Amino acid sequence: PNQLQKNSSKALAAVIGTPLITGPAAITAIIISTSDYGILQTSTAIAIVLAFTLVLLYALSTRSKMKGETAIQVLSTILGLVTIAWGIDFIRTGLLLA
Repeated sequence: PNQLQKNSSKALAAVIGTPLITGPAAITAIIISTSDYGILQTSTAIAIVLAFTLVLLYALSTRSKMKGETAIQVLSTILGLVTIAWGIDFIRTGLLLA
């Protein structure tokens, strides 16, 4: 692939990945946690999670340079299928309980 395709795939990954880290669920959890536990404990938890996320993303970025692009694509597809299966299970459970 040429340089433009590589840059496009990196930009797409950033656009998809960012809402997963700081999406509506994370914001809701922060609001609820702040009301239940206070600002200090919530801020501490946020700092720990952000530090863990930084370490994890850094480790994965250096590891992706060592692994082949095909292996990363296969793993991404498998994890996507697992996520879809969870979503279907959540919908099914919600419909059965309704």
